[in-house]
Amino acid sequence: MKQKIIIALVFLFHLPQLNAKICVPGIVCAKITVQNTAQEQITVIATRIGCAGTSEGETVTCRTKKIAPGKSETLDIKYPYTGNYNIIVHKRGKKYELEKTRDGSRAAEDKETIIFPQDFGPQDWILPIPNLRYDQTAFAVAHNAFSSRDEGWKLYQQQNRNIPGQLLVGIRGFMLDTYYYEKKVVLCHQSCGIVSALQKMKGGGYQTLQNALAQIKDFLDKNPKEIITVFLENKVKNDILKKDIHNVSGLANMILSKQVWDPNKHNGEWPTLAWMQKNNKRLVMFNEDKSQQVDPKNRPVRNDDPFFATWDYLFESQYGTFDKEKSCTQRKESAASQAKNRSLYLFNWFGTVAKSAADSRKANSSQRLMNQINYCKSKGLANGKSPNFIAVDFADKGNVTKVVNILNTPIAKNTI
Repeated sequence: MKQKIIIALVFLFHLPQLNAKICVPGIVCAKITVQNTAQEQITVIATRIGCAGTSEGETVTCRTKKIAPGKSETLDIKYPYTGNYNIIVHKRGKKYELEKTRDGSRAAEDKETIIFPQDFGPQDWILPIPNLRYDQTAFAVAHNAFSSRDEGWKLYQQQNRNIPGQLLVGIRGFMLDTYYYEKKVVLCHQSCGIVSALQKMKGGGYQTLQNALAQIKDFLDKNPKEIITVFLENKVKNDILKKDIHNVSGLANMILSKQVWDPNKHNGEWPTLAWMQKNNKRLVMFNEDKSQQVDPKNRPVRNDDPFFATWDYLFESQYGTFDKEKSCTQRKESAASQAKNRSLYLFNWFGTVAKSAADSRKANSSQRLMNQINYCKSKGLANGKSPNFIAVDFADKGNVTKVVNILNTPIAKNTI
């Protein structure tokens, strides 16, 4: 029996601009064409707030179409359509969402063509083949993964979904800012004082590091082939961090530390994914430490640390910019590193402040990301290698998972 996919178009309303063309009752205000390139029939349901005869704020079904594979259908949307809408796809128990934003005008006839599933992202994360090494694999990373809508962040929201939600859309790396606040290690900005409180705005305290690690541990327990990487921008003493790790039952045993595998003793090479899976060392943690800015030979030795010193082991590109040239340079701490055998590369692709989800969809598009990554390769960033980690804001928008899938595919072919 053929499986049916439901697509819902949700139309959002706001007042028109003064110079806008007015969409009046009784005429077609938009023609939305949906092209189905999937292998099965889909059902398109167009809904909006306040169809004729409904109460204000009520959402009802206005149009329904069934579209066969390889076919397309056009939905005529009448007054009071404004042009702003979401497209929601329910497929095999998963939810896919496409946001479309207009300038607010009610044009006499607005035309839009949407292709399913190409226009719907992010693409499902494809588990890399296990004989790849960790340093041969690409992963999608959520920048400031904690500052999400789901966790109550508003003014400085940089993600929509919380960590469990990010995991569902294929994110496998998390950037977390750690501070010691009210006798707990919490995730926030700028020392968790009044500035962070105003950035968060919505009620509730800050998420704790222990809670975030417990969410990651739960995912790893349920998905024995998956590997997660955590990047700590850390303002807390290591001994305090280690207590939080040990307070999450069983987590410490899952961490790949340099005591278990030191890449410097393997010519810079990391273990294969298969080795990490077999030995259940599937969590890698990097820690930004100010002491890294001195020669590694003069650095205090911490044999019991579960962390890798970030810039001892990876190249990191400049953050806070979408500039074509600046994004192909290293951040100053990475450029100052005197470490040898760095075989990992973190590519940052986010602005200086949180951008809207619509802006991130453009910035995180697979084409734009691939173009910038290839340009930086041509400029010799990280010795011309492809990134192992791609860090973005609003990681559920655009298609960063498609990019890491692409990056993993040619490596896999060369390794088989």
